[in-house]
Amino acid sequence: MTGDATVSTHDDAGSDTSPPAASLNHLPKLDGVRALAILAVMFYHANWLQCGWAGVQAFFVLSGFLITRILLKSKERWRSAADSAGRTGLAEYFGAFYWRRALRIFPLYYAFIVGLAVIFMATGHPAQLKTDLPWLLSYTINIERIFPGYHSAATHSHLWSLAVEEQFYLIWPAVIWLLPKAPFRRLVWGLILAGPLLRLTAGCLSGLLWHDPLHAGEVVYNLLSSHADAFAAGAAVSMGEKFFVSRPLRKLVWAVIATAVAGAWMLFHLRALGHVGFVSLGYPHNMPWSYQYVWGYSLLNLTFALLIAVLLQPYSAASRDPFRFLELPAITYLGRISYGLYIFHNPAQVLVARLAHIPDYTPLSIPAFLLSAAVTVAIAALSFHFMESWFLKFKDRQPWSIPGFAPGLPAKDAVGG
Repeated sequence: MTGDATVSTHDDAGSDTSPPAASLNHLPKLDGVRALAILAVMFYHANWLQCGWAGVQAFFVLSGFLITRILLKSKERWRSAADSAGRTGLAEYFGAFYWRRALRIFPLYYAFIVGLAVIFMATGHPAQLKTDLPWLLSYTINIERIFPGYHSAATHSHLWSLAVEEQFYLIWPAVIWLLPKAPFRRLVWGLILAGPLLRLTAGCLSGLLWHDPLHAGEVVYNLLSSHADAFAAGAAVSMGEKFFVSRPLRKLVWAVIATAVAGAWMLFHLRALGHVGFVSLGYPHNMPWSYQYVWGYSLLNLTFALLIAVLLQPYSAASRDPFRFLELPAITYLGRISYGLYIFHNPAQVLVARLAHIPDYTPLSIPAFLLSAAVTVAIAALSFHFMESWFLKFKDRQPWSIPGFAPGLPAKDAVGG
């Protein structure tokens, strides 16, 4: 769900407006978005910021944006080359994408799971790993989490979002390959508009099966279908849809206001019921009360998509750019290693909490958080420079391609270089 933030151009899919900053160049500001998103998630798991889980939504929208641009450009190039070579380009299109995805995602992910398995065999902890391991190995732990009786393990339960991402990767390349521009555009807008209905359906089915209104929030939170509009909103930005790229800053301001007002209303409502504290900002985890999970994700997804659209806007002078702080070297570096930060931050926090004798669900002290953050950054940096980068050297080897039919790939991809 994380990695280098780069983009590639492509023809507009049904709109008269092209992204103003579409290029093959690296976009450091998107690394900055990743950094802020992972920091929000770290604050959430440290029990500091109850709405910090929304950082994961930012990752989903960002993935929809970047992966769609990569795939559209790849489809254009492979089909163009295939036409001249008398081939379909199908194998090359899918081979290129999945080869690069595998090199970016699998090495660290499975190395982490192997490490957990070794610790489990030596100590018996985390105890849930024995049950969770098949789900982790198959990128389906998000499905396991929807069933009542699932016991969350702080060492690895956060990997549910990587499972959602992987399931998105399995579906989206085929969708883009099969659909022409106009039907694809209609599908994207259909998913954006259908998002609340998909979540309502999942919540209602959960209520029928398990008769627990609060559990419906957990079911909705973990399903790929519940985040289809997040990926689609990012895709719409990548296609240069006029709604997102025409005066996006003004729309972003209104989206932020609407999100804040709705959060304030929910905060007032939920505080009266004694459910959440102020640090949720009206967006508690799972948003299980008063059907907030139906519309709350939509507001967040729209806000993050408009933020990406704003970040694509050129500025005549750097001094006028209100988001130039996202390009600070320290922030962009955290964004570059954010995949490792995401994987390692929760286990690091658990370890530090145990050593400091901090009870579960108790906010970490400032020293404990800083120590866990330092450990996380150190491990993620080592992983990025000495393992992940080594595998990425092979991303352009093109083992799927027939010799002589290798027209080149799009610029290095957004979710992992």
